[in-house]
Amino acid sequence: MTMALASLITLSFVIVLSVVSLCLARLLWILPIFRTQDPPLAKSSAKLVIVLGSGGHTAEMLRLIENLDFDKYISRLYVISSGDILSESKARAFESRKGDQSSKDVSIVDWV
Repeated sequence: MTMALASLITLSFVIVLSVVSLCLARLLWILPIFRTQDPPLAKSSAKLVIVLGSGGHTAEMLRLIENLDFDKYISRLYVISSGDILSESKARAFESRKGDQSSKDVSIVDWV
């Protein structure tokens, strides 16, 4: 009986030691101190295309983009149907209201 108890204690100790070793290895794997860090990505901006139209669509689109970070969307293209003077004036008013810090590459084009 003593031999079986000693074997059981040894087996339990090996299992606990294995689990602790695996947890420690996993912890070391995920900690940023022990990993090589990738260089930070260069700041990039995305181009934003906003299609405006009649029937409340212009107001809805301008409301959707109101809270966007325009530092990330430096290049913006407004597409407006030809002859839609109201949408064009709303887009220009929106751009002037948002400020000039991010309006480096803003275009408003008529779409036939």
